[in-house]
Amino acid sequence: MADVAVTEPKVGSKKKLIIIISITALLAISGAVGVTLVLKSGKDKEVSASEKKTEAAEDKNAGEGKEGHAEASTYVSLAPPFVVNFQDEKKHTKFLKAEISVEVNTAKAQEAMTLHTPAVRNSLVMLLSRQVFEALTTGEGKEKLRADALTAVREVIKQQAGDKVAEGIKDLFFSSLVMQ
Repeated sequence: MADVAVTEPKVGSKKKLIIIISITALLAISGAVGVTLVLKSGKDKEVSASEKKTEAAEDKNAGEGKEGHAEASTYVSLAPPFVVNFQDEKKHTKFLKAEISVEVNTAKAQEAMTLHTPAVRNSLVMLLSRQVFEALTTGEGKEKLRADALTAVREVIKQQAGDKVAEGIKDLFFSSLVMQ
């Protein structure tokens, strides 16, 4: 039989291999952590810049409000929708459904709209009930109704909260206007 020499691996080479693998793993982990920190700090800077812009805009709006100038517009929805019956020229009963939002540009006007919603809604129901179907079938008729509704809202707020607050009522919009 031939003698086959079996050599055992050297212990020193196993230790070197383990050390090299450990160093490589540590470098990979530290690189991943470093990249994560760099990316995270970049996002923080972006968020920080965005927050600064938002705060500057808020400060500007707050400053304008203190001086009595108009603030940013807010929309007050007069929910639920208005549903009234009205007539056509032949005295047939028709129905009108309107979803209305009011644009305000002062906090006092918004507060007055919320506080005096029942009076505003009553005025609008009465206005909508007086309409004639044929007049509302044209664009001009709908625009006239919108202008009349805005005047009615301003008048109620003027009576309830004063002229200065009523000036904060900027506009009125129909979200929907359905007639049948």
